[in-house]
Amino acid sequence: MMSTTGFTSGGFYWNHLLVVAMDYLEAAFDDLLVPAFATRWFNDFNILSKLEYQQLETNLNMPIMSKREKTPDSASLRSKSSRRTFLATISRFYGAKTVVPAPVKNLETPASSTLLVKAEAQDTGSSSQEDSASVGQVAMQVETTFAVDEADSLKRHAALLDGLSTAVTVLQNLSSIIPFPPAAALISATLKIISVFKDSANVRIECLDLSNRIATYVLLVMGEVQDQGSLSPQLISDLDSFKRALAGLYEQLFKGIPPEQNAMIAAINARVHQGVLRSCEVELQRQIERFQVLRSIHDGKLLFKTLVQTKEIFKLSSEANQTLRKIDYKLEMGLKELRGLLQKGRVQQGSAEILPTVTQLIGCGPFITQVVNDLTSGANGSVCILGAEGTGKTSIAVQIMDDHRIRSKFPDDSYELEVGSARRIEGLRRALSVIPGRKLILLDDFENVWDAQSGNAECKAALETLTDNTNAMILMTMKPNPLPTQETSQVPLSPCKTHDIPPLDSKSAKELFGSYYALKNTQEESKSLDIILEKLDGRPSLIKLVAIRAVNSTIADIENLVLEMGASESGHPTSFIVKDSLSRLQNVPNAQKILNTLALFPSGLQEQQLGTWLSFRNGEALGYLRGIGVVFYNSGNHRWFLSPLIRSYLPSTDEIATSARNDAHSRMLAILQQHKGIWYGPEVDSFKHEMEELSKHEPNLTEIVVDMIDMLEEESSTKDATERRRKRGREDSGKKKTEKASADASKNDQLQTTILESLYIFCVYQRWSRANREVAEAAVRLAERWKSPVMLAKLQHLLGAIYIQLDQYQDGYIQFSRATKNFESQKHRRGMVRSSTQSIKAQLSLYQGGINDKLLRLADTLAKSVELPTTFTLEDAKTKYSSADHLNDQPLLDDLDLELMGTMGSDLDQASLHQAEMMAQIQLTKAYLYRSGNKGAECLDRAEVALYLAKDVIKNKALTVECQYVRARGLALSGKYLNAIHELEQVIAFYEERGIQGKALGPGAYVYNALTRALKGAGKHGPALTQAAQRAVTMCQTYGSPWAAGEALLEYGELFIEEEKWDEAILIYGEALKEFERVDGVSLLDEIEACKKNLSYARVKAELPNIEFVPPQRA
Repeated sequence: MMSTTGFTSGGFYWNHLLVVAMDYLEAAFDDLLVPAFATRWFNDFNILSKLEYQQLETNLNMPIMSKREKTPDSASLRSKSSRRTFLATISRFYGAKTVVPAPVKNLETPASSTLLVKAEAQDTGSSSQEDSASVGQVAMQVETTFAVDEADSLKRHAALLDGLSTAVTVLQNLSSIIPFPPAAALISATLKIISVFKDSANVRIECLDLSNRIATYVLLVMGEVQDQGSLSPQLISDLDSFKRALAGLYEQLFKGIPPEQNAMIAAINARVHQGVLRSCEVELQRQIERFQVLRSIHDGKLLFKTLVQTKEIFKLSSEANQTLRKIDYKLEMGLKELRGLLQKGRVQQGSAEILPTVTQLIGCGPFITQVVNDLTSGANGSVCILGAEGTGKTSIAVQIMDDHRIRSKFPDDSYELEVGSARRIEGLRRALSVIPGRKLILLDDFENVWDAQSGNAECKAALETLTDNTNAMILMTMKPNPLPTQETSQVPLSPCKTHDIPPLDSKSAKELFGSYYALKNTQEESKSLDIILEKLDGRPSLIKLVAIRAVNSTIADIENLVLEMGASESGHPTSFIVKDSLSRLQNVPNAQKILNTLALFPSGLQEQQLGTWLSFRNGEALGYLRGIGVVFYNSGNHRWFLSPLIRSYLPSTDEIATSARNDAHSRMLAILQQHKGIWYGPEVDSFKHEMEELSKHEPNLTEIVVDMIDMLEEESSTKDATERRRKRGREDSGKKKTEKASADASKNDQLQTTILESLYIFCVYQRWSRANREVAEAAVRLAERWKSPVMLAKLQHLLGAIYIQLDQYQDGYIQFSRATKNFESQKHRRGMVRSSTQSIKAQLSLYQGGINDKLLRLADTLAKSVELPTTFTLEDAKTKYSSADHLNDQPLLDDLDLELMGTMGSDLDQASLHQAEMMAQIQLTKAYLYRSGNKGAECLDRAEVALYLAKDVIKNKALTVECQYVRARGLALSGKYLNAIHELEQVIAFYEERGIQGKALGPGAYVYNALTRALKGAGKHGPALTQAAQRAVTMCQTYGSPWAAGEALLEYGELFIEEEKWDEAILIYGEALKEFERVDGVSLLDEIEACKKNLSYARVKAELPNIEFVPPQRA
């Protein structure tokens, strides 16, 4: 039965949808199985008697096809036979009036509370005490929301038997044509189960309903399986597993029960085997729940497709009677719910074990109001919610963020932030600094960052600057001990107001428990409930989890739950919940793999991201796991998290955990190798697509990559120590390395190269997306440990580029210098030139043009070392390197690939193109140096040479746009602003077409600043200039360096000065000053001084209207 609480809560609409839809979905199976079974459906329809035809036409108020019509083809079968057969079945099922769905077993109606067979009417007056006790032990019936009419019940009973008979026919046909033994074996086991009930008039409707559901699910899976060329090992395994479960259930049903039908009914009437049947029903319900998980994994949207097709059938019958219109409405509601369910990752779906939707937190209203009042009072500072495990900190915080008072106070300006990434926190702070109005930021599980063991100094510093932001209110959640203080963390949190979450009072705790478990309110139950709630200490999350377990217990009474909790380790409710959760995982396919995968991601996974790391569909399994509290779903950021209680029971040394970790690493390497083309950079046409594909896996790729590098470094240390011991042993014994050992070493080297190549791909992606320095640094360390000189040089060059992007010029110079030496040792000239020229540019920024002459001499020395001339004009370039028209259709690749252009032309052509590329790099570097020295003519001269070589000779687009950028800077220096604007717009278009705006080496984010300055130089004031300046600020703060962001803010602030908007100018110059002060290793005294003067000027101007001269008073 379904209780009022369970039905109105909204948490069980999946089961409700099954009750409404499943009984007549069998009639639409020909839509799934056409053309194999359409003819048989058609023939079955033609056996109707004349009286049945007339009755059907009367009920439907429409003419139908006669027996004399010939069998149509497959297409018409889909459009006609399916519809009419379905309507005939519906008419036969439901008659002329609406049939109320039979109650369904769910969380609040344990399987043991519904009798498998109809109990004979008993005279209560003559029944013995023993019989009464026996009946009482069966179950106390929970009040249902439905009043089932006896006539309707009989019709439904007949309809279900008819459905089973039809299912047997279809399954038998399927068994003969599906070539896969596991599928055929599953069908055979299903037919055995159906045969137990399909001919018995005394079997309960609920049991027939379950049998119909088994047949329905099996038919849905078979409809997909029959079209497959082969089955995956996972699907074969799961089909075989469920087949064994059904076979075991069949054997249990017949254990001690006479197989002959009449004898079985007689035994049932004698109530001899009632206990066996009840236990079988419990097992049957559990297997159905388990198979719901299996069906979703391997056939995620097939049921949705069936419902859509059924809906189309109804559309064709606008003249159907009122009964069908009512069913149509129910189906429409089911489709709407199911569509949302599928689109949102099946968050609410599970087996029978699913959480009801609770829109308000019971008993937490006063506390939430208190916190909301503090957040909306207008005072600065932070608010911290403190609570022990199980008090519902996250749920309360999400409820606060959704409160209408918060929404009105912070409209569209509330954020939920992951506290584990310093770069993201800093990026949010910088973005919020230029957004007007007050913001609210939620930092959940704040103690994770302030843990003294973490040592995450950068993250702590970023959080400090964020909490100091006067335009932002911070809402934090954390455990109460220990509190972060200035003494323990060296980072102040004041002003911060704390609120301890109070435990629920007795009334609220009972109300919360009762919202999940249908209470009978007996004296014994109330006494046991008080004992349980006392153990749970008023913690909402623990109350909810224990209530769910009470609902799904085999013997669903609270008295038994008290005993189970007392039997757990130390009698603590947490131990009971964990033990119960782990035991339930045995019924969920791949549950352990899901949990261990989630364990790799403390920040959680979105549904699509989780699917990246799992080789099977997981929506139903996640619904089940969520239902029993093993995983949680945060609707605020749409992420799945592993329960902290369960996380502690998944040690990294666990065999399954290790397997899941290795699977995730292998999957990550495969994903990166699939997008190998990305390491050529934006030169190739597929670059944008590759970037978009990899971005779908963020940020979890970073977590997996870091985890894998840590694991590999640890393993390498262990292997190195072992190898040293073996080497000493071989030396002592005088033995040489065996051939097998050499082969193993060679295989290991190949694997290491593959891993380093994958890391290089990921670092290239990071460079163009968000420049994750930590990953690149770890990859360089790994390459050094593995002694891989080729990959080490490439990774060092890439790390240097990332440092430059972050304005860490000293570190960038060091990495470029190391890469240069490694390339030189390999006699790789092009790699050496690329790293050397980047090293010169790093020094240019580091010393602010103070050593330009020295750097120019270094460029000439570099040219000589690779046998290139030190002076080279545009005429010389055109004479020596003719335009490479024959390469028009060849994508010239741009990055440190050692096989660059290996298939293009003769060896002589390749050598010539290599020389041209090296010359272009050297000439471009000289153009940078002349621009820094304000020598416009010389800058233009070198830029023209580099541009010709890049654009017309080697046809490298990425190098071409960098030359265009430097040429534009030279044009602006020469006063040719309109030409400079044209060049800069081409550069910006190149980056934006590839989705990497504001990133990269060379122009990078600075190109937007250059456009703003060129527009000012050309006198292009107005909306275009304002828009360009705003975009420069956005791009530089989001993707660029702090230096570039400071320059963008300076240019933007000037516009407010001209418009005399002093308050806005004060804000902008204040942020510009912060950005310049963030640049490490470079002295920006001139920029900082100019920023301070402008800030003072704006402040004086803002205060000037309030300053007036007061003449002296005269007598």
